[in-house]
Amino acid sequence: MASLGTVYSRYRFPPQAGPARCAKLPAMRAATFSAPGLALLVSIPLTLHVCAYNELPLLSRDAALIFGFLFLAALAPAALVLAAVAAAAPSGPLRRRLARLLEPRPLALAVVAAAALSAFAWRPVLAPAEPPTPSIVPAAHAGRLLLIGVDGLCWETLRRWREQERNQDLAWLLERGYFGPLDTITPTDSPLVWTTIATGVPPEDHGVKSFRTFEFPALDRMRLEIPPLPGRSYLIRALMRLKLAELRPVSSFDMRRRPFWEIACRPERPCDVVGFWATWPPQPFHGRLVSDRFYFVKSRGGGTWERTLDPFTTFPPQMEHRLAPFRIAPEELSRERLLEFVDLSETDSASDSVLTELRYGLAMDETYFQLAEQFLDDGARNGLFAFYFRGLDVVSHPALPFSELYPEVPAPAEQRRRFGKLVSRYYGYVFSRIRRLVERAGSDALVLVASDHGFEREKEAYFNHHFAPPGVLLALGGGARRAAPPVEASVYDITPTLLWLAGYPPSLDMRGRPLVDLFPELDRSSLAAAERPRSYGYRWRHLPLKAPSDPESERQMLELLRT
Repeated sequence: MASLGTVYSRYRFPPQAGPARCAKLPAMRAATFSAPGLALLVSIPLTLHVCAYNELPLLSRDAALIFGFLFLAALAPAALVLAAVAAAAPSGPLRRRLARLLEPRPLALAVVAAAALSAFAWRPVLAPAEPPTPSIVPAAHAGRLLLIGVDGLCWETLRRWREQERNQDLAWLLERGYFGPLDTITPTDSPLVWTTIATGVPPEDHGVKSFRTFEFPALDRMRLEIPPLPGRSYLIRALMRLKLAELRPVSSFDMRRRPFWEIACRPERPCDVVGFWATWPPQPFHGRLVSDRFYFVKSRGGGTWERTLDPFTTFPPQMEHRLAPFRIAPEELSRERLLEFVDLSETDSASDSVLTELRYGLAMDETYFQLAEQFLDDGARNGLFAFYFRGLDVVSHPALPFSELYPEVPAPAEQRRRFGKLVSRYYGYVFSRIRRLVERAGSDALVLVASDHGFEREKEAYFNHHFAPPGVLLALGGGARRAAPPVEASVYDITPTLLWLAGYPPSLDMRGRPLVDLFPELDRSSLAAAERPRSYGYRWRHLPLKAPSDPESERQMLELLRT
């Protein structure tokens, strides 16, 4: 029986043709024997790079699916390229050298080369099977802990508003605690920053890197971020056109690190969470949660406000029916209610885009403020509460160019008349609501008020936050200091501070630190003696509650995110 080597040798140098046969190398032979090697050379480094970028373990089903997908995707182009090269190669020594290169042996060489290239893409991925049990230290504050998140609360705008307005609610809050700027991160997109606030780690670690993410139907509907490789935009367009990838709004499936409410909450100290980004579908924990999709409307254009609600927007799920009456639809806001914020004449139309955003933001804030008050009324006396309000950001984007707080910005006189006081009045509304929540929380509550970013003028009459303008930090209760220079604080410090107050040391992978200087009266000795865990675990492996999404709801949500 002829050995494999003999068969291979006879194929390579047929007796009737001899070595000269190599000079007539068929293009099909190049494609057949060498395309897998070239596909391996491409797919192995890409697989390791994608797994590292998405923090997927290499020895996992997900990694195997990614490798298979990339290998098959690279196989056909590799075959075409090699066949074209072989067919176009000139006769003579060059063609004979090419013949020796395009043989089955390069398969092994390709694997070795791919492994060498992978060293540049690989980084260790630590994904514990179960989140480590934290070492609980004595809590720095035994009473209620309250985090109030206000999207778009701007340090510069607040400074101008404070100089022009003598707001009693803001004065009441400042008399009772600390007030200063809060540094943020770039890119300064709300989902990224709020997930950083909730986890204490940067976007490349917690996984939420955009308003949207990609879902791959061929990979068991796996959600992946495509690394910033050369030609990334062309690759994305090709995948979308071939229906190999679908764009989805960011969700809790994208949050890979555990937020503070999953770390610090336990049966004896439950948590209540309302409205935070990337919380749908809600994951089980010791507490109650109203996800960011509890309030969602289908359209903000043409006066249409049809709701399309995804299932399971709360945890526990049965709580959704009890809380449904708290939803306030934008069309339920009367003209008189809008006139509390804008100056409209009898003939002014109520269909302006600024008014549309005001209706949407105000109705959403009213809904979540009511839920927050309800949770404070029936929540635990030593619980942890986290509430998020988005309306100020929704209103500020279209209204700041016309605001009287920025008189140096040129604006049409009619727009200035109608919307010049909108931002100022909305600031007053937000701080009146914050004061109500602080009073409702009780005298023993410790309260942090934080924002993700501010606003700055980027063009002639255009306000945005691409360059990380600072947000605002307020701290009340727990002996929070009232005077002294501002503390250097960033969005990375919120979760370490809350964990310290609740009796948990920050983990080593958190970039921030507990803001102990804000609370000089609290005991910090236990924090210094505590052993800091390496990490509080990866969350993406622990998603026992999965909810189906309404495709129409996701499509409309993507439209809203684009605006």
